[in-house]
Amino acid sequence: MRVGIVMLAAVATAACRGKSEPVEQRPPETPPIDSGAPPRPGEPPAIDGGPGETKSEPPAVTVTTESLVVGTLTRSFVLAVPATFAPDKRLPLVLALHGDGGDGAAMRAAYPLDGVTQREAVVAYPSGNGKSWDLYAAPSDNDDLAFIEALVRSLEVRFPLDPARVFASGFSSGGFMVNQIACRRPGLLRAISAHGGGAPAEPIDPEATKWPNGFTQCVGQTTGVAAMIVHGKDDRIVVVGSGEHMATYWAYVNKCGVTRVATTTPECMAYEACPIDKPVVLCTVPGLGHSFWGRAVENDWSFFRGM
Repeated sequence: MRVGIVMLAAVATAACRGKSEPVEQRPPETPPIDSGAPPRPGEPPAIDGGPGETKSEPPAVTVTTESLVVGTLTRSFVLAVPATFAPDKRLPLVLALHGDGGDGAAMRAAYPLDGVTQREAVVAYPSGNGKSWDLYAAPSDNDDLAFIEALVRSLEVRFPLDPARVFASGFSSGGFMVNQIACRRPGLLRAISAHGGGAPAEPIDPEATKWPNGFTQCVGQTTGVAAMIVHGKDDRIVVVGSGEHMATYWAYVNKCGVTRVATTTPECMAYEACPIDKPVVLCTVPGLGHSFWGRAVENDWSFFRGM
């Protein structure tokens, strides 16, 4: 795993964690498009194949809004699939989970990951039930957990996916949810990233046990997961200590060292002595509140593609 991280600005906002107060999702500004104005005097009109013709590249991805019946519920998701790909090439799958008050479409607007992955991955933006995620219902009775697992399995049937390279990123409650998925369904995800989220927990599960350092162990936790944690130092909704706690959690589970070392990205530190397939990186961003870092999509994809 390369610790160096490639960056690209991509400003976005997303929903906050509080379940009772949905917030407005604002897609990024749309760049200006050609106005279709007539040519200037003396300038010949554009003709097919002639001077002035603008040829557009074919789209890199095909985007659809789809549904999947899981149990008694019909669940929805936005899907971005490479427009062309070799059937014999196994593609990674990335799940992108919104915050409270959002949905799959809002998440894609705020976190346009497929604009970076292009033809290299399938990206799914699932919608939580009631624009939220059920973090704490028991695993056997959790509709959102069942939905995510069913979504992964259904896409593995439809596309040439690599089952060993399923990744998940989430914002706010979506960031908490990807931790719960990694904890409750060990082996389903290869790596996770969380923005303004926090470590997994089982506060109401009577079967949960405590590890020596006081962490609550998820039921069924048998293995760690590679983790990228991004948190704003000025986050007043989910404080930065929550992201730091998540980083410490996975570093402990993965049996990393306790020391963090610098990376090529000034905001990010990597835990030393992690297993090569389970790195843990913590990025704390000055001036960032409860929103996406401007480098979020490129940062996450650089981390995932290195797995």
